[in-house]
Amino acid sequence: MKHKIVSVIILVLALTGCGNNNSKNTVTNNKNSVENVINDQISNSVEDNTENDDLDKLINVQEKTETEINSNVDYDLTVMNSDMVYATVYQMIVDPETYVGKTFRINGIYYSAYYEPTNEYCHYCVIQDATACCAQGLEFIWGDGSHIYPDEYPKDTTEIIVEGTFEIYQEKSDSKKYCRLQNSTLEIKND
Repeated sequence: MKHKIVSVIILVLALTGCGNNNSKNTVTNNKNSVENVINDQISNSVEDNTENDDLDKLINVQEKTETEINSNVDYDLTVMNSDMVYATVYQMIVDPETYVGKTFRINGIYYSAYYEPTNEYCHYCVIQDATACCAQGLEFIWGDGSHIYPDEYPKDTTEIIVEGTFEIYQEKSDSKKYCRLQNSTLEIKND
């Protein structure tokens, strides 16, 4: 029993003897400081949210403007990096059925080539990959096809932007399927 009383006394002294009035104030001051910090953080968060809301509004306006500009374009390759452009054009050639009827906007280098079986010139927008080692050309028909070559067309190697609807077609004398952009607009790219 004596050990119990001694243990209780030691416990009481430990609980009351370790603290002083200053520590109570320190806890209260710390509490106030913590509450102040929390309140400051909440205030800053509200201000940050206001800034984020402003940023979100700006982004939405920019996206809306870009959408309005290119609202008739399903795939705008002019805003993609060169790797994505190359990959997209490659995918169009490998799986053309997926893209039939979709509108594209692309930029590249203009080239023409004479196709003997039809006795016509074909017109291409050639797109290079990031290393400029591998090029892919996409044939296009400018407008309804009535533009006169070479008078109305740019010179070969001119940078152009073409926008048109993707189609798959077949020549009468050939069993192969080809793809191109039809009813295209042609614009000479100005740097």
